Amino acid sequence: MTSVRWRPAAVVAGLVLVASLVPLSGGRGSQSPFVLAHLLGYAALAASLAVATDSVDRPRRVRLVGVTLAAVVFGALIEAGQSLVPGRAYSTGDVMMNGLGAVVGVAGWLLVDRLRG
Repeated sequence: MTSVRWRPAAVVAGLVLVASLVPLSGGRGSQSPFVLAHLLGYAALAASLAVATDSVDRPRRVRLVGVTLAAVVFGALIEAGQSLVPGRAYSTGDVMMNGLGAVVGVAGWLLVDRLRG
């Protein structure tokens, strides 16, 4: 497992972290862009983690469940941290969207991996 495989996951995690902890002013307004951002951000995170862990010596199912759980826990911790940021608050709905995004990301990685043969 080389560090090169982990770079995309680290970049995506950093972007998600920064985007999630930027203070918001004037309320959140429409939730639609935020819902899509959660879904896409955590799909990218989970897919990049799946790529990074591809060479880990574990059964694929166990590894991908671990990847999904890692993305969900990361998202839940960020949500908890948002309660300390002006204009942000913890949202169970956001945690659920993060989880759905992680599942979509792992499913997408599985599809691409299967198509690669």
